[in-house]
Amino acid sequence: MWLADDASTKTSSAMIEAISCSTSGNYTLAGAYAANLNQFLAGLPENAVSKNGGFFNGTAGDGAATVYGLAMCFADYSRADCGECLVLGICLRGNHV
Repeated sequence: MWLADDASTKTSSAMIEAISCSTSGNYTLAGAYAANLNQFLAGLPENAVSKNGGFFNGTAGDGAATVYGLAMCFADYSRADCGECLVLGICLRGNHV
């Protein structure tokens, strides 16, 4: 996950920093969160590209195992390029669409 550093507002360009989210103790491959994540990621390319013009904000699941996600394609990407980019990102994560 990448976030702009709020302290960078004092300079003319935003500083990007990597944030690593720990999954120790609260995530298992067979758990409800993993199932919701897989469900969300499986529908992400279609939801973002085919249904919403390159943007999607959605959820999967209920309660503590809810997955929240957001995808936005670059404005100069074609729909095909956007879909391929999303699929590649999902596959690099270890999921297969």
